[in-house]
Amino acid sequence: MFNVTFRIGQKGGSRKIGNTTVNTISTQLKSHICNVTGGIVEYKVQLSSQTVKLASNRSEDRFLQDQTLPGPGIDGHHSTIGGFQYAASYLFTSSAIYDFHGAKSWTTFAGSLANEMVGENETFSDPMDGMLDKMREIAFRTAVRAGRDRANVTDAAQSVNFHGSGTHAIYVTHTGFMVAAAALSIASIVAIAVLFYGWWELGRSVYYTPLDIAKAFDAPLLAPLGSNLDLSRTGNLKPVAAEKVRYGEQVIDHASKTQYVGGNREHGRRRLVMGLSSDIKRPRAGQVYGN
Repeated sequence: MFNVTFRIGQKGGSRKIGNTTVNTISTQLKSHICNVTGGIVEYKVQLSSQTVKLASNRSEDRFLQDQTLPGPGIDGHHSTIGGFQYAASYLFTSSAIYDFHGAKSWTTFAGSLANEMVGENETFSDPMDGMLDKMREIAFRTAVRAGRDRANVTDAAQSVNFHGSGTHAIYVTHTGFMVAAAALSIASIVAIAVLFYGWWELGRSVYYTPLDIAKAFDAPLLAPLGSNLDLSRTGNLKPVAAEKVRYGEQVIDHASKTQYVGGNREHGRRRLVMGLSSDIKRPRAGQVYGN
């Protein structure tokens, strides 16, 4: 049984009794009592990805059969009613106590339900529908769990209406775009292949390593090496393997008159390069270097 008594209105005032003014308050209360009994009910449910949930309102449930639930200690059974009573007490036990002392009046709340239902002027809404919906959800979850844990009880052939849906990706080829993309791909391959025409005339395998690229641009550090050596072989690098290189300032005595030499022309042309450590100095702050 759910028994809810709540205030739906109140009005304060005062009246005189002799020479004394007495503060008064008029409160309108409403009581809502609902008897809850056991039974077998048919629910509309939704099953998705191994998750089941209710798919209808309480008014759409179909009552099939009245069911008397055993109380605590009857025939040695555990108390089903006790479990529901505990859940209902935990969720719904609540109170709002109003202490009237004129201008210094207050209300003391206990439990979450009173806080959820409080409205203007400390009146309250009827919580019964919400309480029944929550107990309906608990009863449904309990039935699902009982059916899972006691398969021998519910192991029976059942006919269930099922409505399912799925999605499939369907790809359609647009001939015009496909031909254009293929033509561009082939043109790119041809354009790159043209750059490799005549590779057999080099006389050796060619790689795009930093050393090969530096040698192709006639880097001074690699000048002692033959112009057509295979630099992928470490043995061919022995003439320069012991050299130490660093990045810094290099002074060149002879510079073109049309080039900006940086710094003072009398001291030659100054550049920032990667070169032999014996020929390179540390860059100086504030110094402007040429090209």
